[in-house]
Amino acid sequence: MTDIKFIGGSMKGVGTGFSVPADGVELEVSGLQMENMGTGLEVRDPTIDRAIVELMSKLPQGTTYQQVSDAIKAVQQAPSDVAAQEDAVKKSSIWAALKDAAPAAVAFIIKTATELTKD
Repeated sequence: MTDIKFIGGSMKGVGTGFSVPADGVELEVSGLQMENMGTGLEVRDPTIDRAIVELMSKLPQGTTYQQVSDAIKAVQQAPSDVAAQEDAVKKSSIWAALKDAAPAAVAFIIKTATELTKD
């Protein structure tokens, strides 16, 4: 188990304050001011979390968890044809990191997103 403690301070204008896996983390927050945030605390689904971490090992170094997560969500929200899914990846935040590694990287993302949708 990993313990994470934040005591005091402030967070302003960030998309997500804390993003933690559902398992293996104990988070303690006290005296923290949060303003103008999208999500204060995101608890990640362990199945999706594992899939993203595995997918990241196949993508260019420096690709972030958030970029992969955004790309997967974009594919899942796109029509089910491959051209629309590829376009969704290209329009997501991950494209800057992938454009030199495409199309293999795009295929990995679409495959992962499709498999996660089946569950």
